[in-house]
Amino acid sequence: MNLLKRVFYYFLGLFLVGIFLLSLFNFFIMPWVVKRGDVVVVPNVEGMHVDSAFALLKQNSLVPVVDTMIPSADVPAEHVMEQDPAPDYQVKRGRRVFLKVSSGISMVKIPDIIGMKREKAEALLKDMGLDVSVEFVESEEYESDVVLDISPPPGQKVPRGSHVILFVSKETL
Repeated sequence: MNLLKRVFYYFLGLFLVGIFLLSLFNFFIMPWVVKRGDVVVVPNVEGMHVDSAFALLKQNSLVPVVDTMIPSADVPAEHVMEQDPAPDYQVKRGRRVFLKVSSGISMVKIPDIIGMKREKAEALLKDMGLDVSVEFVESEEYESDVVLDISPPPGQKVPRGSHVILFVSKETL
């Protein structure tokens, strides 16, 4: 019984010393460590060209990092769309600032689909992210449902989502 009391008090003492050391560490040592070092305010670089944003962040002792390139029709290519941490946030010098940068409008090249069947050509263009409409043209030379022409012409680069017109043969009777 006496041995059981000693073990109990031994572990109780260890527990209380542990609580004391944890409190000392949490309330005195860590705040002192964390408050060391200079704090800077993150400048607003949203809308800026990526080179200017990098220069401004480095000037403020921050480390710029391009996190993601995002296609955008609204924001010009190589301009910052978002930043993390947000503008006016206080951080330590040397902190990384992650930037989401516009890659501009995503362009696609119109393939040469002249002579292809309408369904196959239409599916190919839609898979490329293009809006497709069909205009039928009467033809005695070609069988029905063959692509005779396309507007814009093959080889031309257009923004993804652009409207494309297929001119498709329709047999005359």
